[in-house]
Amino acid sequence: KSVPTSSIFSCASEPDRLIVYAHGGGYVAGSKITSQALACDIAEACNAVVLNVSYRLAPEHPFPAALDDLYASLSWVTSQCDVERDSVVLVGDSAGASLCVSALLKAQAENSKHMPAAAVLMSPVFSLLGAGQGFVPSENSSLEVNRETDYLCPDSLPIFGALYGLHSITSVEETKAKLLTFTTGWDHPEVPDFPPMLVQAGEAEILLDDSRAFVEHARSFNVDARIEIYGHMFHAFQYLPRFVDEARQAIVSVGVFIREKTAPAPTMKIPF
Repeated sequence: KSVPTSSIFSCASEPDRLIVYAHGGGYVAGSKITSQALACDIAEACNAVVLNVSYRLAPEHPFPAALDDLYASLSWVTSQCDVERDSVVLVGDSAGASLCVSALLKAQAENSKHMPAAAVLMSPVFSLLGAGQGFVPSENSSLEVNRETDYLCPDSLPIFGALYGLHSITSVEETKAKLLTFTTGWDHPEVPDFPPMLVQAGEAEILLDDSRAFVEHARSFNVDARIEIYGHMFHAFQYLPRFVDEARQAIVSVGVFIREKTAPAPTMKIPF
Protein backbone atom coordinates (compact mmCIF):
# COMPACT_ATOMS: atom_id res chain seq x y z
CA LYS A 1 0.00 0.00 0.00
CA SER A 2 1.06 3.61 -0.49
CA VAL A 3 2.01 5.85 2.44
CA PRO A 4 2.93 9.50 1.74
CA THR A 5 6.49 10.24 2.80
CA SER A 6 9.29 12.66 2.05
CA SER A 7 13.01 11.92 1.98
CA ILE A 8 15.30 14.39 3.71
CA PHE A 9 19.03 14.62 3.18
CA SER A 10 21.53 17.07 4.62
CA CYS A 11 24.93 17.88 3.18
CA ALA A 12 26.39 15.53 5.79
CA SER A 13 23.85 12.70 5.37
CA GLU A 14 25.40 9.27 5.16
CA PRO A 15 23.51 6.48 3.36
CA ASP A 16 24.45 4.06 6.13
CA ARG A 17 22.16 5.69 8.69
CA LEU A 18 18.39 5.90 8.14
CA ILE A 19 15.70 7.43 10.35
CA VAL A 20 11.97 6.75 10.07
CA TYR A 21 10.22 9.80 11.51
CA ALA A 22 6.67 10.08 12.93
CA HIS A 23 5.29 13.59 13.49
CA GLY A 24 3.08 14.69 16.37
CA GLY A 25 -0.36 16.27 16.36
CA GLY A 26 -2.56 14.23 18.69
CA TYR A 27 -3.28 11.70 15.91
CA VAL A 28 -5.60 14.28 14.32
CA ALA A 29 -3.21 16.87 12.86
CA GLY A 30 0.26 17.31 11.41
CA SER A 31 2.04 15.96 8.35
CA LYS A 32 5.41 15.58 6.72
CA ILE A 33 5.15 19.31 5.97
CA THR A 34 4.57 20.51 9.54
CA SER A 35 7.47 18.38 10.80
CA GLN A 36 9.82 19.07 7.90
CA ALA A 37 12.02 21.64 9.67
CA LEU A 38 12.56 19.41 12.71
CA ALA A 39 13.19 16.38 10.52
CA CYS A 40 15.80 18.40 8.59
CA ASP A 41 17.50 19.45 11.83
CA ILE A 42 17.62 15.82 12.96
CA ALA A 43 18.99 14.66 9.61
CA GLU A 44 21.81 17.18 9.93
CA ALA A 45 22.52 16.39 13.59
CA CYS A 46 22.63 12.65 12.92
CA ASN A 47 24.34 12.72 9.51
CA ALA A 48 21.40 10.62 8.42
CA VAL A 49 18.75 10.19 5.77
CA VAL A 50 15.25 10.79 7.18
CA LEU A 51 12.07 9.23 5.83
CA ASN A 52 9.34 11.57 7.09
CA VAL A 53 6.01 9.72 7.26
CA SER A 54 2.58 11.30 6.73
CA TYR A 55 0.39 8.67 8.37
CA ARG A 56 -3.39 8.79 8.09
CA LEU A 57 -5.17 10.97 10.65
CA ALA A 58 -8.21 10.55 12.87
CA PRO A 59 -11.15 10.93 13.06
CA GLU A 60 -11.48 10.00 9.39
CA HIS A 61 -8.94 7.23 9.92
CA PRO A 62 -9.06 6.04 13.56
CA PHE A 63 -6.81 3.44 15.15
CA PRO A 64 -5.03 1.42 13.81
CA ALA A 65 -4.57 3.43 10.60
CA ALA A 66 -1.69 5.60 11.86
CA LEU A 67 0.14 2.63 13.34
CA ASP A 68 -0.37 0.57 10.19
CA ASP A 69 1.14 3.35 8.08
CA LEU A 70 4.16 3.86 10.32
CA TYR A 71 4.85 0.14 10.57
CA ALA A 72 4.42 -0.28 6.82
CA SER A 73 6.99 2.49 6.30
CA LEU A 74 9.42 0.86 8.72
CA SER A 75 8.92 -2.53 7.06
CA TRP A 76 9.42 -1.04 3.61
CA VAL A 77 12.69 0.57 4.63
CA THR A 78 14.12 -2.63 6.06
CA SER A 79 13.01 -4.73 3.09
CA GLN A 80 13.50 -2.44 0.09
CA CYS A 81 16.76 -0.94 1.31
CA ASP A 82 18.08 -4.32 2.38
CA VAL A 83 19.11 -2.65 5.62
CA GLU A 84 20.21 -4.39 8.76
CA ARG A 85 18.38 -3.33 11.93
CA ASP A 86 21.53 -1.72 13.29
CA SER A 87 21.28 1.03 10.65
CA VAL A 88 17.65 2.12 11.18
CA VAL A 89 16.21 4.29 13.98
CA LEU A 90 12.61 5.19 14.81
CA VAL A 91 12.11 8.80 15.89
CA GLY A 92 8.89 10.57 16.82
CA ASP A 93 7.55 13.56 18.68
CA SER A 94 4.41 13.80 20.83
CA ALA A 95 1.77 11.39 19.46
CA GLY A 96 4.32 10.28 16.87
CA ALA A 97 6.60 9.14 19.69
CA SER A 98 3.79 7.00 21.09
CA LEU A 99 3.24 5.54 17.62
CA CYS A 100 6.91 4.58 17.64
CA VAL A 101 6.36 2.64 20.87
CA SER A 102 3.34 0.89 19.35
CA ALA A 103 5.44 0.01 16.31
CA LEU A 104 8.13 -1.44 18.58
CA LEU A 105 5.49 -3.51 20.35
CA LYS A 106 4.25 -4.78 17.01
CA ALA A 107 7.76 -5.67 15.87
CA GLN A 108 8.37 -7.43 19.17
CA ALA A 109 5.10 -9.38 18.93
CA GLU A 110 5.99 -10.53 15.43
CA ASN A 111 9.60 -11.32 16.38
CA SER A 112 10.27 -9.13 13.40
CA LYS A 113 13.41 -8.28 11.48
CA HIS A 114 11.93 -4.80 11.30
CA MET A 115 12.93 -3.98 14.89
CA PRO A 116 15.15 -0.89 14.57
CA ALA A 117 18.52 -0.31 16.18
CA ALA A 118 17.22 2.42 18.48
CA ALA A 119 14.33 4.77 19.13
CA VAL A 120 14.08 8.43 20.11
CA LEU A 121 10.90 9.65 21.80
CA MET A 122 10.54 13.43 22.05
CA SER A 123 7.82 14.59 24.44
CA PRO A 124 5.88 11.32 24.09
CA VAL A 125 2.15 11.23 24.81
CA PHE A 126 1.10 8.27 26.93
CA SER A 127 -2.05 9.60 28.65
CA LEU A 128 -4.96 10.08 26.29
CA LEU A 129 -7.61 9.12 28.82
CA GLY A 130 -7.11 12.22 30.92
CA ALA A 131 -5.70 13.03 34.33
CA GLY A 132 -5.56 10.14 36.78
CA GLN A 133 -5.81 7.40 34.14
CA GLY A 134 -2.29 7.40 32.74
CA PHE A 135 0.95 6.16 34.28
CA VAL A 136 0.80 8.41 37.33
CA PRO A 137 -2.68 8.66 38.92
CA SER A 138 -1.76 11.34 41.47
CA GLU A 139 -3.12 14.76 42.32
CA ASN A 140 0.49 15.93 42.54
CA SER A 141 1.39 14.57 39.11
CA SER A 142 2.78 16.75 36.36
CA LEU A 143 -0.65 16.65 34.73
CA GLU A 144 -1.81 19.02 37.44
CA VAL A 145 1.39 20.70 38.65
CA ASN A 146 2.37 21.81 35.15
CA ARG A 147 -1.10 22.77 34.01
CA GLU A 148 -0.12 26.45 34.01
CA THR A 149 3.29 26.02 32.37
CA ASP A 150 2.49 23.85 29.35
CA TYR A 151 0.38 24.85 26.37
CA LEU A 152 -0.89 21.26 26.13
CA CYS A 153 -4.10 21.16 28.15
CA PRO A 154 -4.88 18.06 30.26
CA ASP A 155 -8.56 18.40 29.40
CA SER A 156 -7.78 18.01 25.70
CA LEU A 157 -6.19 14.57 26.09
CA PRO A 158 -9.41 12.52 26.33
CA ILE A 159 -10.75 14.45 23.32
CA PHE A 160 -7.78 13.33 21.25
CA GLY A 161 -8.28 9.84 22.64
CA ALA A 162 -11.94 9.78 21.60
CA LEU A 163 -11.13 11.02 18.09
CA TYR A 164 -8.42 8.38 17.77
CA GLY A 165 -10.91 5.71 18.78
CA LEU A 166 -9.57 4.74 22.21
CA HIS A 167 -12.93 4.95 23.98
CA SER A 168 -14.32 2.11 21.89
CA ILE A 169 -11.89 -0.22 23.65
CA THR A 170 -13.37 -1.79 26.76
CA SER A 171 -10.84 -4.23 28.17
CA VAL A 172 -7.17 -4.59 28.97
CA GLU A 173 -7.05 -7.75 26.84
CA GLU A 174 -8.45 -5.93 23.84
CA THR A 175 -6.02 -3.10 24.44
CA LYS A 176 -3.10 -5.52 24.38
CA ALA A 177 -4.39 -7.08 21.18
CA LYS A 178 -4.58 -3.66 19.55
CA LEU A 179 -1.11 -2.60 20.70
CA LEU A 180 -2.41 0.46 22.51
CA THR A 181 -1.06 -0.40 25.90
CA PHE A 182 1.20 2.58 26.53
CA THR A 183 -1.04 5.07 24.78
CA THR A 184 -4.03 4.33 26.98
CA GLY A 185 -2.07 3.83 30.20
CA TRP A 186 -4.24 0.84 31.09
CA ASP A 187 -1.41 -1.65 31.30
CA HIS A 188 2.38 -1.91 31.19
CA PRO A 189 3.43 -4.64 28.73
CA GLU A 190 6.66 -6.57 28.77
CA VAL A 191 9.32 -4.94 26.63
CA PRO A 192 12.39 -7.22 26.88
CA ASP A 193 13.28 -6.97 23.20
CA PHE A 194 13.09 -3.20 22.88
CA PRO A 195 16.17 -1.49 21.43
CA PRO A 196 18.06 1.33 23.19
CA MET A 197 15.84 4.37 23.68
CA LEU A 198 16.32 8.05 24.33
CA VAL A 199 13.35 9.90 25.85
CA GLN A 200 13.33 13.69 26.00
CA ALA A 201 10.86 15.73 28.02
CA GLY A 202 10.47 19.25 29.30
CA GLU A 203 10.45 20.03 32.99
CA ALA A 204 7.25 22.07 32.50
CA GLU A 205 5.36 19.40 30.53
CA ILE A 206 2.09 18.02 31.84
CA LEU A 207 3.17 14.54 30.68
CA LEU A 208 6.62 14.60 32.27
CA ASP A 209 5.71 11.94 34.85
CA ASP A 210 4.58 9.55 32.12
CA SER A 211 7.96 9.82 30.40
CA ARG A 212 9.74 9.11 33.69
CA ALA A 213 7.51 6.12 34.41
CA PHE A 214 7.95 4.74 30.90
CA VAL A 215 11.74 4.85 31.20
CA GLU A 216 11.65 3.21 34.64
CA HIS A 217 9.39 0.48 33.29
CA ALA A 218 11.67 -0.17 30.32
CA ARG A 219 14.71 -0.32 32.59
CA SER A 220 12.99 -2.98 34.69
CA PHE A 221 13.35 -5.22 31.61
CA ASN A 222 17.01 -4.28 31.24
CA VAL A 223 16.30 -2.07 28.24
CA ASP A 224 18.95 0.58 27.63
CA ALA A 225 16.59 3.51 28.25
CA ARG A 226 17.72 6.99 29.16
CA ILE A 227 15.78 10.17 29.82
CA GLU A 228 16.75 13.80 29.40
CA ILE A 229 14.69 16.48 31.14
CA TYR A 230 15.16 20.05 29.97
CA GLY A 231 14.56 22.81 32.49
CA HIS A 232 11.53 25.06 32.05
CA MET A 233 10.68 23.44 28.72
CA PHE A 234 7.18 22.73 27.42
CA HIS A 235 5.69 20.03 25.22
CA ALA A 236 7.57 19.37 21.93
CA PHE A 237 10.01 22.23 22.53
CA GLN A 238 12.42 20.56 20.07
CA TYR A 239 10.55 22.31 17.25
CA LEU A 240 12.15 25.65 18.20
CA PRO A 241 15.95 25.29 17.94
CA ARG A 242 16.27 28.72 16.31
CA PHE A 243 14.70 30.37 19.33
CA VAL A 244 15.38 28.14 22.36
CA ASP A 245 18.83 26.99 23.49
CA GLU A 246 17.40 23.87 25.11
CA ALA A 247 15.87 22.80 21.79
CA ARG A 248 19.25 23.09 20.09
CA GLN A 249 20.86 21.08 22.89
CA ALA A 250 18.17 18.42 22.58
CA ILE A 251 18.69 18.00 18.84
CA VAL A 252 22.45 17.77 19.30
CA SER A 253 21.86 15.07 21.92
CA VAL A 254 19.63 13.15 19.52
CA GLY A 255 22.44 13.24 16.99
CA VAL A 256 25.00 11.95 19.47
CA PHE A 257 22.68 9.15 20.60
CA ILE A 258 21.79 7.98 17.09
CA ARG A 259 25.36 8.05 15.83
CA GLU A 260 26.37 6.06 18.90
CA LYS A 261 23.68 3.40 18.42
CA THR A 262 23.87 2.84 14.67
CA ALA A 263 26.47 0.78 12.90
CA PRO A 264 27.76 1.56 9.39
CA ALA A 265 26.36 -0.45 6.49
CA PRO A 266 28.34 0.65 3.44
CA THR A 267 26.43 -1.57 0.97
CA MET A 268 23.03 -0.15 1.87
CA LYS A 269 20.77 0.94 -1.04
CA ILE A 270 18.53 4.01 -0.79
CA PRO A 271 15.55 3.46 -3.14
CA PHE A 272 14.07 6.94 -2.72
